[in-house]
Amino acid sequence: MKLQKISLKNFKGLRSFEIQAPKGESLSISGRNALGKTTIADALTYVLFDKDTQGRSPQNLGIKTVDKSGEVIHNLEHEVEASFIEPDITLRKVYQEKWTRSRGASSKHLSGHTTDYYVDDEPVKKKEYESEIAEIMSEEQFRILTVPHYFAEQVHWSQRRKVLAKMAGEIDMDEIIESDPELSDYKEILDGKSAESRKKILTEQRKKYLEQIDNIPDRIDENVMAMVEVDVSDLNDDADELEQEKRELEEELAKARSGGGVSDLQVKMEEIESQKQSLVKKQNEKVDKASDKVRKEVRKAREEMDSLTDKLSSDCSKIDRIKSLISEKNLEIESLESEIESATNREPDPKPNPVCQSGTCPYCGQDMPDKGDESDHDDEAEYEEYLAKFNADKAQTIKYLRNNLSQAEAVLKEMRSELTEQEKDCDYLDRKVSEAEKKHEQSKAKRDEVASSFDDVKNTDEYKALQAKQDALEGKVQQIRTNKKDHVDSIQEKISEVSEKLSALEEKRFEVRKNKERQERINELKGELKTAREKLEDAEHGLYVIQRFDVAQAEVITGKVNKKFDLVEWKMFEPQINGGVNDQMCEATVNGVAYGDGLNNAMRIQAGLDIINTLGSHYGKQAPVVVDNAEAINDMNTYDLQVIAMYVSTDKQLKVEVMK
Repeated sequence: MKLQKISLKNFKGLRSFEIQAPKGESLSISGRNALGKTTIADALTYVLFDKDTQGRSPQNLGIKTVDKSGEVIHNLEHEVEASFIEPDITLRKVYQEKWTRSRGASSKHLSGHTTDYYVDDEPVKKKEYESEIAEIMSEEQFRILTVPHYFAEQVHWSQRRKVLAKMAGEIDMDEIIESDPELSDYKEILDGKSAESRKKILTEQRKKYLEQIDNIPDRIDENVMAMVEVDVSDLNDDADELEQEKRELEEELAKARSGGGVSDLQVKMEEIESQKQSLVKKQNEKVDKASDKVRKEVRKAREEMDSLTDKLSSDCSKIDRIKSLISEKNLEIESLESEIESATNREPDPKPNPVCQSGTCPYCGQDMPDKGDESDHDDEAEYEEYLAKFNADKAQTIKYLRNNLSQAEAVLKEMRSELTEQEKDCDYLDRKVSEAEKKHEQSKAKRDEVASSFDDVKNTDEYKALQAKQDALEGKVQQIRTNKKDHVDSIQEKISEVSEKLSALEEKRFEVRKNKERQERINELKGELKTAREKLEDAEHGLYVIQRFDVAQAEVITGKVNKKFDLVEWKMFEPQINGGVNDQMCEATVNGVAYGDGLNNAMRIQAGLDIINTLGSHYGKQAPVVVDNAEAINDMNTYDLQVIAMYVSTDKQLKVEVMK
């Protein structure tokens, strides 16, 4: 795609201007600052993608023509037409004001703008126009192939890597593996996973095994320190003899305690206790039967009260949330009111007096002419244009803030209304909860009244008679036991002595078992330590092989990419201290100097042309390359590209020439 002709009409201050390159030749455009060199580049991007070179839309790029006082000249058609070859196509856009008359009004007012689109002089709709251009190339490709610094500076490094990786083509993994014997088990290490995924797994394993290797020796020492020396020579024989002696003493004690009819008396006492419990059970059954209905009422009242209480708590929480939102909205309104007041009180910068006569103009950024030189620079017009823009921005800001304030106040009103309704619901529920609580207390009182209407079974004659019999039998038992007490105490003392000896032996047995368990644990930990060291070695070997492959692959990819460029070399990988490579980068260099760090403007332009030429061959496409500040480079290599070079010169009119 080569530019054959571009003509401008009332576009960004150029009332009428045309450039021709009949065979798609490269052009040089020279002239003083502010004559419109950048405007030509803006016109080219505008006619293609409805934006200027900085990506601004027609409403913001200043298409309209103004008079000497800075006022817009209305009712003009602002037109850009561009003809291209390879493919042959002519594109034209006409931007103009739209004037309408409101009902009842005597005059028209500016209501907006329209854009008419033409392809090969045929009027088309916007979508058809954009579709025609999209078939040639995308906007992103156009910027890559027309702006020398765009790909190296503005495209994200990750996107640059993707483009360059595609240019490198498929990388033969087997070829890389066969080139280095240490990579022979690379595929086996990956085991079907990606290198990045396997690297994460091995790194995590390495961390785990290192922790185990650090911690296991301490755990072995803990078990060694816990080992206890135990004399086990008499452990089994002494224990058997003591156990036999204890059994004989316990049999003797049982005989002593059961003597004198104590057992028979205890059986009778247990029978009387059973009769007493039967009386209690029957009395409880009568009480339960009489109060069953009342208990159901208590349970129902309780459930109703709990349900209402839960709903009240939920509604009260809603009130708290609404109040919190109201508080936030009030703060938002206060902030908007403060911003409106601040915006309303904002004043423009005062007009300098006199306007500076050297250095840079504070309004347009142009270099001011030296005193005595002729200049078409209009200080008054520049200040009026600044003042008009300031007032328009101020009005737009206030309108935007007031609209937000109205919306916030409307939302606040709705919130307050919702809060009122919610508080009414809570008041109603609060009353209902009080009523439920009262009902619950009444039902409990009724239940207690029913239970209290029955006499305590322990006060009945039948229960008292049984208790008297049981007390008499207990007295007889105590009397018998008093007479046998000395004999029983003697036997119990002997049993206690034997039990203490058995307890000491059991402690020895326990320590023997614990020592055995500790030794088993020590052996187990030693095995785990050995396994951890072997696993660590495997993980580190896998990481080493993956890193070595990454380095080899990086060298292959970088080599394939850089062979496609004449001047530029790409730094797509960087060696790391651990032997791996950092692939989170993609930077252009020339003779080892990074594009964005130390490379002068001339070499940056030439490098950009090299990039455009190579990428154009990759895409199979070409577009006019716009080179601004071309005076920085003495001998420009344009390859086979159509270059439109912009030069700053002393010419008072734009000068267009075919480049040789």
